[in-house]
Amino acid sequence: TAAPIDLAGWRLVDQSGGRMALTGDVAGGATLQVTAGRSIPLGNRGDSLLLVDAAGATIDQVAYSADQVRPGRTIAFGR
Repeated sequence: TAAPIDLAGWRLVDQSGGRMALTGDVAGGATLQVTAGRSIPLGNRGDSLLLVDAAGATIDQVAYSADQVRPGRTIAFGR
């Protein structure tokens, strides 16, 4: 979107129900890099992440499988 987005009430949710609140604003056309914290522990057997807005709607989703997990390897999700 060209307009800024206020992330108040937005969250990341993983497959096992972990939740991580998002805060701040994202400028129009910008990207935001987020590091998963302890509240959303991603599993080594694969997992999925949902981006949920303040109204509870799923905005985006990414997933990875166990065969993508390697010691010392970072999985980067991008569009």
